[in-house]
Amino acid sequence: MFEKTLNDMIKGIRANPQNEAAYLATCITECKGELSSTDTTVKQHAVLKLMYMHMLGQDVSWAAFHFVDLMASPRFRGKRIGYLAAAQTFTDATDVMLLTTNLLRKSFASSVHHDASLALNSLSVMATPDLSRDLLQDVTNLLSSSRPLVRKKAVIALYRLLRRLPEALPTAFPRLREKLDDPDPNVVSCTVNVLTELATENPKGYLGLAPALYQVLTTSSSNWTLIKVVKFLRQLVPHEPRLAKKLVQPLTHLIETTPAKSLQFECLYTVASTMADSSPQLAQLTATHLQGFIETSDPNLQALGLLALAELQRADKALVEPCRDAILKCLDDQPTVRQRALSLISGMVSRASLPGLVAKLMGQLYTSESSYRDEVIEVLLAAVKAESFSHVPSFRWLVTTLFALAALPSKHDADVAQLLVEVTLRVQSVRGFAAEKALEVLETALDQMAGASLPGLLQPDATLYAAAWVLGEHSSQLPPSSQLRSLEVLLCPAVASLSPSVQAACVQAAPRVLVHLPKVESALATLDRPGATCQGDEAAALRALVRSTYGALCRFYASPHLEVSERATSAAEVLVLVLGAGAHARHGAELGSSAKLMHAPAALGAVALGGREPSWTDPSAGGATAATPLAAPSKALLSHAKGPFLVNLLGDADGEAFGAPAQPEDAGAPKEKRRRRKHRSSDAAGGEAPLVTL
Repeated sequence: MFEKTLNDMIKGIRANPQNEAAYLATCITECKGELSSTDTTVKQHAVLKLMYMHMLGQDVSWAAFHFVDLMASPRFRGKRIGYLAAAQTFTDATDVMLLTTNLLRKSFASSVHHDASLALNSLSVMATPDLSRDLLQDVTNLLSSSRPLVRKKAVIALYRLLRRLPEALPTAFPRLREKLDDPDPNVVSCTVNVLTELATENPKGYLGLAPALYQVLTTSSSNWTLIKVVKFLRQLVPHEPRLAKKLVQPLTHLIETTPAKSLQFECLYTVASTMADSSPQLAQLTATHLQGFIETSDPNLQALGLLALAELQRADKALVEPCRDAILKCLDDQPTVRQRALSLISGMVSRASLPGLVAKLMGQLYTSESSYRDEVIEVLLAAVKAESFSHVPSFRWLVTTLFALAALPSKHDADVAQLLVEVTLRVQSVRGFAAEKALEVLETALDQMAGASLPGLLQPDATLYAAAWVLGEHSSQLPPSSQLRSLEVLLCPAVASLSPSVQAACVQAAPRVLVHLPKVESALATLDRPGATCQGDEAAALRALVRSTYGALCRFYASPHLEVSERATSAAEVLVLVLGAGAHARHGAELGSSAKLMHAPAALGAVALGGREPSWTDPSAGGATAATPLAAPSKALLSHAKGPFLVNLLGDADGEAFGAPAQPEDAGAPKEKRRRRKHRSSDAAGGEAPLVTL
């Protein structure tokens, strides 16, 4: 009479929040003494306390034998506590599990149906493969009990046994099938539940149940049973097309008459996912009712309606078109509803509706969280690429949209940049416009860097990389003034503040922009004619341009990033190669393949974009390491390699680049020094200067 009850222990735990572990250890010690008592009531209280401590995370496996002992109690209260403790704590590794087999059989055969019900409850939780094998026949026999409660719980316990012992399904299936015709609706409901779960893995093996399920569908008045039957039939329809025609009439009746939204949704979802192709009229009725779902104020019904509309859209997009306005309104709703609506957008696009859809979604990007922004951008990319861009009204509009998307940081930065490059490659008419937008993007980014803007305001690296690539590839589509500005932007000092990948792209694009400048193309064409020379203002302008370009490239030689340094070196060597070849052509030398490079300025870009080649600045040559900074070639080597024409053009290029003031040539130099310089040039012109090879 002085033992603690469960209520006393709970109060003690709450009164000792700081020493709970110590208090529980004391309680366990007390329970061990109480379990050895001969008083059944004391043992029952001890087991109840152990069950509560088990829920708190304490190990009570040491008391498993006492639980079995209490399961054999002649009194129902003690038996119920014992079975509850076993169901809560026993596992497959419990060593006393074998002792429960005979106890369960004894309870199944008891004349008190509550004992059988109690045993079935526990078995449906703690069944092991061995218990399932030993007690399968006993549980199957209980399906014929005169008590509906026992039959219902036997069906549920049978599901657990068949899960633990799948090879027993052929034996138990006929008896389980009979329960679909049971006079008690609760037994039928449990049977439908069990069969629905069993059929999930292999629906085709349960086609023989279709007639019995159809009978339940047309006669049952339980909404819960009808929901399960509809779910079951939805699994069978793909394996038996004739079943879809048979279900049209009962499903139509349920959709139009039932007041239960849950049952109505299951019918609508079944039609949308499996029967839209076989029954167009029922599919149209389904679309009408689903529109009512998404137009309600209940977010749960809206989410369910959008889920079913997504299935209906896969079958026929035209059925979802009348719901367009209602779906677009859902984009302003709660996050769950908004995400469901997004999944429908990419399938609703057309040439007329795409700009409006994109404009609405773009308006949400600037105020939404990053996760939702990523989803929106993914949907937008899928929408514009749908059916090979057939819905795009204008590729200028598409380029503008892509640049706007590229300005927003997201996990799809690389995808947007790749699509931007793809569009400029495939659509020739939009290349000039894309080059203009790319120039604007690079100018804005560099202005932000020069103005010490926050890094978070800059364009993503993938966007700047794509902009540099587009500018280098299609700069010939720009006006001459914009071409020159492009070259200045690509090689300006602020580029060194960008990421290495963007720097490399800018250095790589610069030679392409250079060879497409009108004055360079004109000079190369002039030098290609025998006896032609560049003189006067034309030569001075070309000299200033080449000196600035070469000096800007030299600035990237010492970059700590190997890729940037290597590309700058290659670009400078190509510049030397082409203009040096022009000088040899002027002097009548046999150039072979080098002369072809001058006939096609675009080939210069191909060389600049080509693979890595050894050169006199290659860090891997001569025992240098990858960490060695690349230095500009010496003037003596340039004088020997370039030929007199390029020496005159480049001059002192080491210290002159875009952004640095150009010094007048020979300004203030003594007359004798100018004479010696002229003499050296004449000597170099008289000999065969070798070409710089890549």
